[in-house]
Amino acid sequence: MEDDIADRFVTVVYKTYANRSVKREMRRRCDVTCRVYNELLDVAVPAMKKGGHVLDRYEMNVMITQMRADDALIRSVKAVTLRDASDRLTRAIQHCKRKSAKDGKIHLPREKTPARYRSRSPRSGSMTSV
Repeated sequence: MEDDIADRFVTVVYKTYANRSVKREMRRRCDVTCRVYNELLDVAVPAMKKGGHVLDRYEMNVMITQMRADDALIRSVKAVTLRDASDRLTRAIQHCKRKSAKDGKIHLPREKTPARYRSRSPRSGSMTSV
């Protein structure tokens, strides 16, 4: 009971009006996360085209762990931030499956550019620890 709750959690605090270096760091993290999203997408799309097994969120997180072990740039971004890529891709895959079931055509998630990844639709909620 001696542990203080603040000692168990890591929180990244950014100023409301961030300076240039903080903005640059946030943008870099978002760009790395976008790269991870696109790499996961490259694995998921062929499986969706074949109608085979599409990776679920947990398998994607295992892949992210393997990517972090191999790449220092990916390792520089927190794992929670990278998990946002698997969450977003899982939602995109589910959306495409629902859309495909409605009209019978094959719908696939699109590859994202860093600028497109940074923009969030109002329905998708707030960003988790960028």
